[in-house]
Amino acid sequence: MEFTGPSTLVVELRHGILWQNIAPANGRELVASDIVAHYSRFFGLNGYPGMPFWKSIGLFTNLTESVLMVSMKLFSNIITPNQESI
Repeated sequence: MEFTGPSTLVVELRHGILWQNIAPANGRELVASDIVAHYSRFFGLNGYPGMPFWKSIGLFTNLTESVLMVSMKLFSNIITPNQESI
């Protein structure tokens, strides 16, 4: 996992993570496009848990079969717990 910019996180999946051995995945290896598909569906739902946190996420993109990129939205005026702008 590596931040490649102020709002971009690149994650390399560990090899050997398998889905359970039932349809539709039938025990195949987890790939980056599985993660992207999950979050694309998740963000399409209304009223999902933790909605305020997840609104900071802009986009999930698979770069290769085992690498995905998470782009986060930048906020211009984030307030810290002691109410100071950063």
